[in-house]
Amino acid sequence: MITPKRLVLDGWLGYDKEDIDLSSPGITYVRGNIGAGKSAVPEAIYYLLYGKTLRGKDSVNDLVNKIIDEGYEICLYFEIDGVDYQIKEIRGRSTSGLYFYKGDRDLRGKTDPETRKRIIATLGMSDQVFQSLAFLGQNQTQVLVEGTPGARGKALVDIYSLEVYDAAINILKSDLTNVKNDKIDKERELDQLLSDINAIKETITEDIPNEDFDGEIESISVKISNANSKIEKIRGVSNDLIAKIAKQRGLRDKQKKLEELEKNIEKKRIQLQDMKRPEVDLSELRAELQELRSKQVLLVETVTRAKREIDKANRLVNTCPITEEDCPVDVPKKHKEKIINRCNKVIQSSTEKEQDTGILISKLEKNKKDTQEHDQLASTIKIEEDNLKAFGDIPTAEDTVHDEEKLEKCRDSLKVGSDKISKLQAEREKVLSRRAAYREIQIMKGKLETALKEKQDKIDRIGNEILAFDEELKYTASAIAVFKKTKLYKIDIIIDLLNKNIKSILGEISDGEYSAEFVSQKKAESSDRLLDKISIIVHDDYKSMPIELWSGGQKTEVGLAVLLSVWKTATDLAGRSVSCLWLDEVFGPLDRDAVDRVFTSVMDVARGLGTTSVKIISHRDLDTRLFDEIWSVRQDSGISSIEISRGN
Repeated sequence: MITPKRLVLDGWLGYDKEDIDLSSPGITYVRGNIGAGKSAVPEAIYYLLYGKTLRGKDSVNDLVNKIIDEGYEICLYFEIDGVDYQIKEIRGRSTSGLYFYKGDRDLRGKTDPETRKRIIATLGMSDQVFQSLAFLGQNQTQVLVEGTPGARGKALVDIYSLEVYDAAINILKSDLTNVKNDKIDKERELDQLLSDINAIKETITEDIPNEDFDGEIESISVKISNANSKIEKIRGVSNDLIAKIAKQRGLRDKQKKLEELEKNIEKKRIQLQDMKRPEVDLSELRAELQELRSKQVLLVETVTRAKREIDKANRLVNTCPITEEDCPVDVPKKHKEKIINRCNKVIQSSTEKEQDTGILISKLEKNKKDTQEHDQLASTIKIEEDNLKAFGDIPTAEDTVHDEEKLEKCRDSLKVGSDKISKLQAEREKVLSRRAAYREIQIMKGKLETALKEKQDKIDRIGNEILAFDEELKYTASAIAVFKKTKLYKIDIIIDLLNKNIKSILGEISDGEYSAEFVSQKKAESSDRLLDKISIIVHDDYKSMPIELWSGGQKTEVGLAVLLSVWKTATDLAGRSVSCLWLDEVFGPLDRDAVDRVFTSVMDVARGLGTTSVKIISHRDLDTRLFDEIWSVRQDSGISSIEISRGN
């Protein structure tokens, strides 16, 4: 059993700070004006447990007290089967987050959504189930009693979590469609494989000619080899002729040069006869020249010494302290002239000998040049005479013409041989191509046979897969039928339990004046959807009465009976309960006697389910003597507060 014990509000909706004890047993009257903040208390409990509000608001901006506007902090202390838990949520503040504790143990996840999942797993029931066990409000009455059959059916599906059957059926239907599509794809693949196999079989059975390609290629290769041998012989003869003709042409060119050479030799012989070799012995001339050159060096030194003597004589004359008139001895003047005359004679003699030496040198150089030209011309004549002797017999032009005719015939033979070899090679290439094609066909045939076997194996495998698809289709269809039957069965059980509880509770509330029951307008089992519509019928004096004819009191009493029946049925089916039940504005226009009967029915049902605390929210002035505890909710300057007192 889930037992709320304490709720702390700080900045939640209209509240500033409030610490509320939820553990008080009995019936609590939560009173106050409309908008005072009465429903904010159960909404805080529901929000902490499931992250949702009863009015559908789950934005932080919607939940913060707009007057304070400093975020909020709410905390719920509760117990599950004797174990204490705490949930706290803080938003818009520095320590924002969702906190969850089991005793002193921190059960938070890494993220707030993960923590929320842990909270719901600990509760062990969905938000719809918890709402049907702990919160009964006027909005549920309007849906279950005054709503359309479709809305009424959907509400019951949500309350009793019957959507799992539709979800399972939809999943199975999707699987069924996928299996059918997979089967169709496999059947198409099977048809394609069968078509491919027929085409392969036709290809394999075609006749493939078997020819002696190797023998034919060998024969052609022999012919090509023989032709190449003949061509090589002809080419050898041709090359010899080409060399011979070239040699003959070269010899004839040499003959012309020979004739020119003979003429040139004759001219040079005449020139040589005219050119007489000098008879002077060059060795004697060289010795004489060497001696003259040595004497010339001495002459140069003598001339230099003579010039120095002249300079000295000039200085003697210029530096003597006695003038020529006063000089008693005419020695300096005579000495000067003697030195100068003697030195000039030396210089003149040396100059003449130097000229003789130059003439001798010129004569020597000319003789040397003439001798070299003479010897060179004689050597050239000898070389040309040797070249003339080297010439043999020169072939005639008629011989060359004959060889050229033979060369032309060789070239014609070479062309014919080359053409023949080209044709033989082309023929061999064709045979090679035919042989390659034949071998390719043989390889392809082997591949086709392998592909044929693989496709046949694949056909067997696909056939087994199709059989497996058939089995899966049967199984899936059977499963869908089972889920449909299970849902129908559960619908019947739920409606029977609801009607049984409605009959008992409404009989007590209305003091037996009328009764009501749910009627399922479920379709046939083959239909795609079940529990589409739920009708409610009221019997007054054993006559059916449409909802349009109900009075306000009847609608309220029937609505309360339906809510209590739904509550009791949900608790029975869930196997779990909540110790505290909230009834929010459920009395409507009921008079005091009807309210007393409602209290009696509520407490009878609560005691039967083990519920220890019932909290009735209402803005009406109810008899406080009926309640064990009274919460007076007030709002002042936008801030809500609760004052708790004991009943009379």
